[in-house]
Amino acid sequence: MSDELERLETALRSNEPMEKDHLDNLVADVARLPEEEARILLDRLRTELGARAVPLLEAVAVSMGGRMAVVATQQLGRLRDSSAASALQRVAAQTGSGEVRKTARRGLHALASLSVRPAREETVAGKKISRDSLTLALASPFDGLGDRALWLVSDDRGDVELLGLILNEEKGIVDAFSVEMARSRFDREASKVLNNDKLPWVELPVDYCRQLLAEAHPRNGATSTPLPLEYIAWRDRIGRPERAYERPLVYEVINAAEVRWDPRYLDRSANLLGLELFQAWLLQPEQLAEFLREREAARESSLLLVGVDPEVRYRMIVDRAIQTLFDATRRALYKRRLEETAYLLWKLERYEAAKTALAAAMGLEPPDRPLMNHPFLRALMEWNLEAVEAMVRGERTKDIKQGVKLHLPY
Repeated sequence: MSDELERLETALRSNEPMEKDHLDNLVADVARLPEEEARILLDRLRTELGARAVPLLEAVAVSMGGRMAVVATQQLGRLRDSSAASALQRVAAQTGSGEVRKTARRGLHALASLSVRPAREETVAGKKISRDSLTLALASPFDGLGDRALWLVSDDRGDVELLGLILNEEKGIVDAFSVEMARSRFDREASKVLNNDKLPWVELPVDYCRQLLAEAHPRNGATSTPLPLEYIAWRDRIGRPERAYERPLVYEVINAAEVRWDPRYLDRSANLLGLELFQAWLLQPEQLAEFLREREAARESSLLLVGVDPEVRYRMIVDRAIQTLFDATRRALYKRRLEETAYLLWKLERYEAAKTALAAAMGLEPPDRPLMNHPFLRALMEWNLEAVEAMVRGERTKDIKQGVKLHLPY
């Protein structure tokens, strides 16, 4: 064993705190070792000394360049100790190497998935750093299953770190991924979703996205849906909402009283089905099967109800489908979906459509008119029955959108 190896192990096995000069000397000893021998040493120190090896591993990660800085950072990511997580946080903030920074963040995510996290605040160069600053949030429309995508963005030294999430209105947070990319690439990806002619995304206030996540999280527990590991890794960085949101954001930009007391908005709400944003709102075929069979029977049977023509019978089928499928739970889900879509339309400067969507949402509150007479809901159910029937028959499939593929830049 080389003299450098002996000095390193002796110094680290002692429980005495190391001064910076002493630590610098140890880093210099590591630098003098052949690369393979240094790699084996760092792995052995981490295995045998655990958290006591953190100061040296951090110093190597920050001070040395090239492959050894990456190796030291990887070793920190394998230590299930909060001191290692804190060190990784400092390495990510201080290093000038993009590869080391990525390795540190991967290590932080891996440790967070094991419930090992750094302290809420660390001090670097005299400045406090806490959760990473989230600078931008983008949101997609809803698809037919009640899924919606969110992007949360953190800028760092010209690069962009992106957390993508999919929220389901019943199950909670169902998927998450994180990726680091150059600012130029992110700008291209963001442009694709923001300028999509048919299903454009919009920017949301970052804090409101925190609110959406805070609302979604309990649904995971209620439905026994596992939380995605990437979301767990980012949870502390996202944090809690900084203000209380008593109602969805749309009520802060649209005068709800004006919309509620002008019946023309609700009366026109069936026209929303002409917009691409709503044509993906299909229920599942199995939910509609009973009513599709009734429609088929009404079409083929020569024994119609006495005094009832086919159109009236079809209307009765739609009435029963609405009564059966839109119980209090689904009514509440669609109310919130319409409220969020109304805000999206407002952000797209489609103000009349936004007010109409909000009217449709408020019309789903404990109704002052029978639910079967709700214009949007009735048009939606008729669209569902016709579209799914055509899909089952293999007709007009190019015009039917069962769901929206959420744009995720993996």
